Amino acid sequence: SSPPTSASSRPSAGRRRGARAARAALAAGLALGAVAGSVQRAAATPATVVDDPRSAAGAVPAAEAAIVPLASAVVVAANEAATVEAAIRASRVGIICPIAGTVQFFDDYGMARSGGRRHRGTDLANAYGTANVAVVDGLLAFKSGGLQGRGAYLTGADGNEYWYFHLSAYEGEPRFVRRGETVGYTGTSGNAGGPHTHFEIHPGADSDRVENPYPKLDFVCTDRAPL
Repeated sequence: SSPPTSASSRPSAGRRRGARAARAALAAGLALGAVAGSVQRAAATPATVVDDPRSAAGAVPAAEAAIVPLASAVVVAANEAATVEAAIRASRVGIICPIAGTVQFFDDYGMARSGGRRHRGTDLANAYGTANVAVVDGLLAFKSGGLQGRGAYLTGADGNEYWYFHLSAYEGEPRFVRRGETVGYTGTSGNAGGPHTHFEIHPGADSDRVENPYPKLDFVCTDRAPL
């Protein structure tokens, strides 16, 4: 998916950070390729035939000792590459995915709801109890009741507000949180037909102004299951 377009053609600080992150991602990818190549070369090396059983017995642990660090390095490099990719995406749209797990969603912003209402956010379907995380740094508050059930309200350091509804439980007390810190857990509280998080973006921290979250979520929530 492509990120939302910017009104300015001049490189922003976010784009410069994105470029640096991209270079880091390339370095991680090259490292991963090098490690994978080492594993392939080790696998392709012909086994040494030995007559002494004691030597053969000693060769097996030695081979295992050589392969295990390589396999671990592959996993670490892959995880680091995924982290860098997430940072690049966040730098381009300003937020990270609010769900720390596999999620299903589509663009349901503005769809009709009971009582003549219109849907003011995006419903993120995911497993009950999945961690919901702060999409930016900011002040976290909680409020429960009504259609939203248990709600987490994040007043971001970027000047916007982010709302999470239908939570099963909160994490901790109202406080200042860092991006990626758990704020609550997916649930079915309030008017929810199944486990999901209703997520809203309010530009300028104005509760009367609402932005369709879908384009940004579509870009940053990469761990998605088909609908």
